Amino acid sequence: MTCQIPRRAIHPPNTTPSVNRGGRVPAVRRSVPRMPRDGVARAGFTLVEILIAGVVLLVGLLALTTAGGAIVELEHRGRRLARAAAAAESRLETLRSLGCAATSGVGDDGNGLREQWGVQPLMPRTAELVDSVTHDVEYGATRERSHLFRSATLC
Repeated sequence: MTCQIPRRAIHPPNTTPSVNRGGRVPAVRRSVPRMPRDGVARAGFTLVEILIAGVVLLVGLLALTTAGGAIVELEHRGRRLARAAAAAESRLETLRSLGCAATSGVGDDGNGLREQWGVQPLMPRTAELVDSVTHDVEYGATRERSHLFRSATLC
């Protein structure tokens, strides 16, 4: 027993399906995946897709590696600069406590940090305290980097 649905039930009242020139309702085209010629459907990726995905992955890993190296270098630079600033702050406080006596000196902490300091009179009752801190920089060929710290004090 088959059940037939009247045409009006499919299309609401006052509407009609679009009709082509031959008086027929056009068939709905569906995109159906085509079967290969041998009749066996295959799922998966093509070799080109795998190669492109591999290249994209390789470029991403290379970028992460490069960024990681730069981050480590910046962290080392920051640590060396903080060490130099702490040494200069300590030296300038010591010089400030000595007063305006013109003095100078050189120091080495044994860990690659070298200092050269001095007190120079600027005006009456004012002196400039200068501390130059030099440390080794280890990128490329080993080089030195100097930082000059200045302060003034009243005598």
